[in-house]
Order: sequence, then structure tokens, then C-alpha cells
Amino acid sequence: MFKNLFKKTEPKAEKPMPFRCTIEVHTNQRTGGATDLPLLVGSPDAPAIMGATITLDVEEDCSGNQVEIEFKAWTKTIVDIKVDAAECLRTEEPFKINRWNLAVAKPKIDKIAKGCYTKYVEVGIDPSWPSSSTYRQGFVRYAIMVRCKANGRMSEIVAHTEEQEIWVLNSVNLLTDQPPVVVSEFAKQGSLPVEASIPSDVVVMGQVIPVTVKLSPYLAVSKYAGQKAVLLGATFKIEQKHLVRCRGFHVGEGVAAYDNCLNFALAEGWPQSKDGWERTVDIRIPSDPVISAYTVTKFLFITHTLTVKLRFRSGAEKDPKTIHKTEECKLTFDIKVVPPSLRTDTVAMKELPPGYVPDANQAPGYTPDKGLAPAYVREE
Repeated sequence: MFKNLFKKTEPKAEKPMPFRCTIEVHTNQRTGGATDLPLLVGSPDAPAIMGATITLDVEEDCSGNQVEIEFKAWTKTIVDIKVDAAECLRTEEPFKINRWNLAVAKPKIDKIAKGCYTKYVEVGIDPSWPSSSTYRQGFVRYAIMVRCKANGRMSEIVAHTEEQEIWVLNSVNLLTDQPPVVVSEFAKQGSLPVEASIPSDVVVMGQVIPVTVKLSPYLAVSKYAGQKAVLLGATFKIEQKHLVRCRGFHVGEGVAAYDNCLNFALAEGWPQSKDGWERTVDIRIPSDPVISAYTVTKFLFITHTLTVKLRFRSGAEKDPKTIHKTEECKLTFDIKVVPPSLRTDTVAMKELPPGYVPDANQAPGYTPDKGLAPAYVREE
């Protein structure tokens, strides 16, 4: 009697939608991002414009009420609030949402007629919006989506969705027309003065920057006075910090994660002199998506630190039998990494990565006090 009540039935295979949807993003830039996405580079003089052609090729009459096109720019943060459970907080902050309707022929109120339908849409990318990035606790994303909506049993449902992500690189207002200011860090390890300097604390993705390391003679009061400092090696490291917040967090509260974007050691070629010396080492700033642009939003902060670590000891010229302790000295620079949509006369650079055209000013900066006001536009 009850035998068939518990009979396992195989789910019916969904019939594929009888149409093909194509999203073509128009850009004259190279591809960018982790998966070779269409790239848009913006500046205040020439803001990026997202133009896309949507083509819907319907092979036969099919169910559907309307076809909606949506452009969305937003950031999302994910914060785990329990260690041993999957509970977490998710917060989305949209910068821009634009929607259009794709005009289609309808033989019936709930049918879309066979045919080829095309629509061109265009959206300006505000240069102050953050650049695209991906990280462990979320992302900054730009995408255009196409949704085919149909009638369900109780309400309207989305029967089919196509999405195309776009990689956006925007600058922030960090450079001016003034010459870059040399940034130096000084430390005195014991009685040995150590100094390192870089041309500017604003660096460009893919740029080669010179890091100058300078060791002065031991101070006269030191027991090593008159001896040479032997540099055993140096390590150069760029660390990227993601600070994410969610709604409900207190002021100043957030969850931080760190990524090593660059880490290499150099042990050879260092001068050895008791009169002091200096050496310049060229390092290349990584490009996206290895490193993300400097970002400040309501829920996401991306900052960078350049660290120079030196290992040295005394040359022990007076008494070779004396054991001299190896010491370390660490010098840290807070740097701001920006996309390479810059004028070449605003920053001291040796080389830009191929495909980038540095012909525009910096974009206006994001103001944390004002925030990014969500925007929504509907067009038919």
C-alpha cells in the first residue's frame, strides 16, 4: 500500500534553452586580470567607458517574459565569525547598477519569438571607483549580465543567465605635477648608521624602482670603530594587506589578511669598506593580478609595505679570533601601488609593462567621509 510512496524517482533532465546569448565587450586595451578578462583603464581626462553588444539568437519560440541586461560594479567582503562553523558575515557595497530591457517579439504574453535580437549598452566608469581585485575575503568586481525571465508557479523566475566580468584599472589621486619626493628610512643598529631610500612612496604596477642602501662608518664610540661592516645579504619584500569590514563592525574594527607579493634575497655584490658605502638595487613592482591597487572603500582597504632587511657583522680586522655577532636591521616603507594609467612626467620610472599607455592624469581620490553612494539607473 505504501510501497510507491517512498519510491525513488530520477529527476527530469532540464531542457536546454533554445537560444544562444553573446556578450561582446568593446575595448582597445589588452586583456587583464587572472583569467584574461576584457580590460578597461580609466583616468579623469579619459574615463573608461564600458560598451557592450548583447546578441540573443533564439532558435525557436520559447518561454519567457522579458530579457534584462544589467551592469553592476560592487565590492563584497566575507568575514568568518566562528572558527569551527561555516557561519560568516557577507557585505556587498554597490557603486553602480544599470539595467536595460532587450526588446523581443512576443507572440504570446509568456513567449519569446524566434529571431536574432541585438542591443548596444554603454556605461561610464567613474575614475574614483576602486580597481578590480580578488582576495581571500571577497572581491572588487565589474560585470555585465543578461537574464531571461519567465513565469514560475508562484512568481517570476530567472530561466537563464549569462555573465561577463570586466577587469577595471582606475587610478587614485596620489600624484601631483610636483617632482616626486625621495622617501628615506634611517636606523641605527648599535653604533652602525643604516639608511635606505626610494624615489617616491607612490609606485606603479610593473615599474622598476631603485632602492638605495647606504651604510655609514661605525661611530667613534663603537668598539668596532675603524672596522668595515660586512653585509652578508639583503632581503626585499613587498607585503599586501587586505583589511575587510562588514556591516555591524565598530569603528576601526576589521579583519586583516596579508599576502607576499615580492620576496627575494640578494647576497652578492655588496661593497665592503670601513669608510662606508652605498649601493642601488632595482626591483620591479609586480603587476595585476599578483598585486592589487591601493584601495580605500567603506568595507575594504588594500595597502602595501616595502621592507628592506639587512644582515651584517663587523669585519674583525683588529682581532680575527674575536667572535662577532651577526645582526639584522629592518627598514620599512609604506607605499601606494597604483595602476599604470599615469603621465610619465609625474613619477620617476624606468620602464612600464607592455600594453600600458601612460598618457593620462591621476583620477580623483576616494573620500572615506563621503563614501561611495550606491547608484541605480533603469533604461528601457
